[in-house]
Amino acid sequence: MRLLVVRCEVLDTGRLTARLPEAVRLLVFKADGSFLVHEPGCAAGRF
Repeated sequence: MRLLVVRCEVLDTGRLTARLPEAVRLLVFKADGSFLVHEPGCAAGRF
């Protein structure tokens, strides 16, 4: 697992399309090649 703290904006075009404005986020890169995006203040992503 790799962790990276970045200032970025996110555009997700999966089943639904979502855009997250620029903010500081924690990116978690997993061994299977997937990754998670966590944002401060979110219930699931508090850091």
